[in-house]
Amino acid sequence: MSKKTRSIVIVALTLFLGVILPISALAATSKSGTTYYYTCMNGQKDGVYSMEMKGNKLIIKGTFAKSSSSDQAFEKYVNGKTMKYKKTTFVLAKNCKFYAIGGEDGKVSYSRKTFKESYVTQPDLGLGLLIREKNGKVVEIHTES
Repeated sequence: MSKKTRSIVIVALTLFLGVILPISALAATSKSGTTYYYTCMNGQKDGVYSMEMKGNKLIIKGTFAKSSSSDQAFEKYVNGKTMKYKKTTFVLAKNCKFYAIGGEDGKVSYSRKTFKESYVTQPDLGLGLLIREKNGKVVEIHTES
């Protein structure tokens, strides 16, 4: 399966799961200082090209959709309304939470170490990536199958 076909399949699955497992409860108002970034971990420049974690910083080269709600960020990404490809550094809050969403287990929490070992080292897994940033620091990261 080509990378392009795989990316299309992943986006379609993510859209389907977004209908089944809505994360609209994460939606925030612009007054809250919360921003959501959505992208696809596809190893290409139209998603996450590469990732690395250094201390409390997550450095991602890629393209994101950005919004004040998780649903809008996802919709923007699907519709191609993304930020320009660039290197973006996210500062992780000390109590940043990591979740995997989808599959038989639903929403599963995991550690920062697991995130680094399982996802940062493999930016081409084809998963959706939702980052919730509040007041300049990342408070939650969701990987979505």
